[in-house]
Amino acid sequence: MMLGSEYLAELASGTRVMLVFSDMQEDLAPGTRRQLAKDEFRGIHVAAMNVKRLGSDNADPGAFRHRLADWEERVMASGGSGWRTFLDATKLRGYLGEIREGGGQDRGPGQSQG
Repeated sequence: MMLGSEYLAELASGTRVMLVFSDMQEDLAPGTRRQLAKDEFRGIHVAAMNVKRLGSDNADPGAFRHRLADWEERVMASGGSGWRTFLDATKLRGYLGEIREGGGQDRGPGQSQG
């Protein structure tokens, strides 16, 4: 996501959206830490698409929700213009259209777009 934000920062587009296809679980080597800059996602709408559940999420669904809420908090604390999760990719087109028109309202904490 850090590399994606750098790439989007170099673009001269009026609208920047990062689509993330992931389980949103950081797989860093022991002792490795990633620190997001306060403006890492400035001007970027982040959409987590069809986030994959881990095997352990079935036993503890709250862990899945917590992982998404943690990423939302990190994205927004790093200057993100919005955060949204999508289970249904057919809704992405409408969301992108809303953002392009300047009326895209991302969801608040813990909310997703089905």
